[in-house]
Amino acid sequence: RERERERVGMIARAREWASVTIFQPARQMDCLQLGVALASGLWGGLLPIPGITTAVVGALLAILALAVKVSAPMVGLAVAVNMALTLPDIVLVPVFIAGGARFLDA
Repeated sequence: RERERERVGMIARAREWASVTIFQPARQMDCLQLGVALASGLWGGLLPIPGITTAVVGALLAILALAVKVSAPMVGLAVAVNMALTLPDIVLVPVFIAGGARFLDA
């Protein structure tokens, strides 16, 4: 019984986090800002060097700020997407290593 309450509490906290971090900021953006935030989060999140992806996303958004109005919700969404891709990034490290070895061997 107690475990069930803990599980329900964790699900409620996860939904609240997703609402505050992802959905509410996304509703405040126009289509261009949403696309830039998602693309920069995806690109940075799948960078083959785990541990520096957040800094790369921040640098990318700083560069893109020259062409697109970058807002706090954009940064929040990009970082949330980046963090959501941490596990696939770590899982893909051997693939990146094998690809690099094949590329350099050729």
